[in-house]
Amino acid sequence: MSAQDIVLSPEESAELSRRTRSATISQRDGRRARVILLAAQGCSRVEISARNRTITFAMAP
Repeated sequence: MSAQDIVLSPEESAELSRRTRSATISQRDGRRARVILLAAQGCSRVEISARNRTITFAMAP
């Protein structure tokens, strides 16, 4: 299993989705939630960084 092979339970996925929409959570935590959700969907690091407007090396391998 590589670093991006993430399997989320329905509850975890729902919680992370909620966090991405929350107005009271920090931007950093919202970004982390989006990265985890995209990785769980099978997106590559390059695709995730492009969708989140971050640089690739900011994400751990």
